[in-house]
Amino acid sequence: MSVRMNREANRIASGRPGGGAVNSAADGVRSVQRTLARREGVVHQSGSYPLQGFSDAEWTSEWRERCLVELGEDVSQVEGRLTPPGR
Repeated sequence: MSVRMNREANRIASGRPGGGAVNSAADGVRSVQRTLARREGVVHQSGSYPLQGFSDAEWTSEWRERCLVELGEDVSQVEGRLTPPGR
């Protein structure tokens, strides 16, 4: 199904003339804000945590490693295209 057909289906399904699909994350946030009642004062406050409670270990995963390899390849490719100043 094409994007145009999806948009038309969303418009029809919503029953609204402008369409019913959320067009962006901001639209989704605004719709939630309209449905929630406002609360005065402090609603939530995080606790206080000592720095020693956090690990200084670097996050590792297969996905992160793939991203770092791809980033390294991209950087090498761009560096290869650059000419040093004065040349």
